[in-house]
Amino acid sequence: MQRRFRNTTSKLVIVGDSDRGKGKTTLLLRLSQENGIPVIVGVNTIIYESRLAREKGINCTIFSVNDLKGKTFPNGVYLDCTVSKEQLQQIKRQGIEIKGGFHHDDVLSSLV
Repeated sequence: MQRRFRNTTSKLVIVGDSDRGKGKTTLLLRLSQENGIPVIVGVNTIIYESRLAREKGINCTIFSVNDLKGKTFPNGVYLDCTVSKEQLQQIKRQGIEIKGGFHHDDVLSSLV
């Protein structure tokens, strides 16, 4: 999974059901910590902040798409695969640069 993410020419790596539980979100959280680039999730951030990040000792910034209004991200953002097509369109309308991430729908790659 990590190799696929790092070697992809597209900003979003398309994933499927066979990729569940392989560390996609953990990879994004670690990259966020290393690079100072926040992770955007399509759902409640509490799940990621309390359960996953803390369990793994990762200190990073996580935003829900619902919390982006008025925020700026000079270094861009990483996208978790929980972001929907509609949410991705909202992110793009706000002019937020997507540095990378995962998604389930190959149609979304064309939106990045």
